[in-house]
Amino acid sequence: MDCKALDHKTIAEFKVPKQKAVVIKGSQLNAEARKYASTAKVGDVVLLFDIKLESGERLAPISISIIK
Repeated sequence: MDCKALDHKTIAEFKVPKQKAVVIKGSQLNAEARKYASTAKVGDVVLLFDIKLESGERLAPISISIIK
């Protein structure tokens, strides 16, 4: 899926371990989400969940494992 195609058309929650979930809109992380992402360590799993498209369609959660 092309993330640029979702620009300003999605709303999702972004979660890093030991941080609160942050609502993000569009295809890029906002400042708060970037700050929390910078705290992720190797072995952590970052989640994007409650993903809603402008059309109303919901997407399955996405998990990202930090490896470096």
